[in-house]
Amino acid sequence: MSRLLVTVPLAFLAAGAALIAMLRPADAATAGAPVAAVTRAVPAFARARIQTDRVPRAIARRTATRLLLSSSRRIASRAGRLVFVALSADGKLVCLVSLSPTGEVGTACSPPATFTDRAGFAVLVGDRGPGTGPTSVVAAANARVRTLVLVFEGSSRRVHPNVDGGVAYVPAASGGRLVSISSVDASGQTIGTLRVPAG
Repeated sequence: MSRLLVTVPLAFLAAGAALIAMLRPADAATAGAPVAAVTRAVPAFARARIQTDRVPRAIARRTATRLLLSSSRRIASRAGRLVFVALSADGKLVCLVSLSPTGEVGTACSPPATFTDRAGFAVLVGDRGPGTGPTSVVAAANARVRTLVLVFEGSSRRVHPNVDGGVAYVPAASGGRLVSISSVDASGQTIGTLRVPAG
C-alpha cells in the first residue's frame, strides 16, 4: 500500500483532488512548453532525456493521474523499485511515480511551487496499513535539498537525494512508524517539515 504525502497545505489537498479529476491531455503543439517551466522543480528535468527515463506505457496506464510521457525522467532505482518524475498531461503538476518490485504503482502529484517555494520535496510512503512502519520511502527533491531527515519512533535517518533529486529508501523492518520528514539545505537549515499521519 502506498500513501500520498506531499508538502502542501491541507486546504490545497482538498482542492487538488477536484483539480486532478478535471485534467485533460495537453495539446501536442504545446507539450514542450511546460517542461521548460518546471526545470527548477527537480534537477532531472534540466538534463537530457535518455532511454531509461521513459515510463513504460503499461505503468503509465495505471497511474492515478494522466502523465505527459515525453517529460518523464527516472530519478532513482533500488532493490527493484523504480522512481520517475513526469508532468501531468496538462503540464500543471509535477508527478512522482513509483513502481515496486511486486508491480504496485504509486503516484503523487504536486504543483511546481511545492519544490521551488515550499519545503522542496514530495514523497510516497509504502506501508502495510495504517499505523505500521514504512516498507519504502521514495521522494523527489529540489536541488536546494541536500538531506531528508526521516524521524521514526525512537530513531532517525538522514538520506541524501541523488544528482537527479531522487530518493529510494528501504527502512529497517524494526524501525517503527515514520513520524516526520524534514528537508535540510547545504547550510544545515531546515527548509520544511512534513508530519506523517498516524492512521
